[in-house]
Amino acid sequence: MEKGLSYNDSKKRQTTNKPSSYRPISLLCSLCKLLGKIVNIKLQNWLEKNKKLPSCQAGFRKGRSTHEQILRIIQSITEGFNDKKLTAAIYYDVEKAFDKSSHKGIEKKLK
Repeated sequence: MEKGLSYNDSKKRQTTNKPSSYRPISLLCSLCKLLGKIVNIKLQNWLEKNKKLPSCQAGFRKGRSTHEQILRIIQSITEGFNDKKLTAAIYYDVEKAFDKSSHKGIEKKLK
């Protein structure tokens, strides 16, 4: 586990009298940051090389962006319109999804 200094910083444009308006900020040593970056690059390269990520995933991938996803949606809508088919889309965003997930379940899936 890494050691670092931690303090609470208020989120922008939030009222400062609520605890949820603050987020912890951790200041890590430079060596920890460098090693973390190296591990991240190695892991991303391995995932790409071994095709472990779905081709439709664009988030957090080098050379990919949300523009790809927007084009994919537009293409699906256009194809549905041309084929006279009903096209529906559902969008959802789970606030603090990682915080609400079972960390033991995530760890089990990663193993």
